[in-house]
Amino acid sequence: MANTYATTAGTKLFYGDVGGGDPTTQLAGIDDITLPTHEADEFEVTRLDQEVSAGVHDWWKQWAPDHIDPGQIELKLAMDGTTVETLYGLVRQLKSWKILYSNGDKIVCDGWIKSVGQEAQRGDEVLIPVTIRLSGKPVYTKASAG
Repeated sequence: MANTYATTAGTKLFYGDVGGGDPTTQLAGIDDITLPTHEADEFEVTRLDQEVSAGVHDWWKQWAPDHIDPGQIELKLAMDGTTVETLYGLVRQLKSWKILYSNGDKIVCDGWIKSVGQEAQRGDEVLIPVTIRLSGKPVYTKASAG
């Protein structure tokens, strides 16, 4: 029976030009990835003159939902000179990003590389921590059942 659930094992990350269709250039060598969390902002709508009844002040704050933050992708890539140069060239460049799960489901969203670093791990290996800041509404596409 085939696995029909998206898992992080086997997850791939691709980028391409904004508005250029399905991103096809892969960022290979992912050691670790933290997928985005989409979170709604909020703002306070409490009024100083709000009352429960009969002139009694209501001390409970009131909130309303605001815009949704599409979040960030955080990942670590295996160190490679070509990868480092590619990443440096992508910093601050608005691109289309695709997260492709092992079951074929995908999420596509625009964003840019916000940070690139270096991190020592497991002896001589050096990893590149990368943060991609997403912008706009992500588009989720379920893998075709075929």
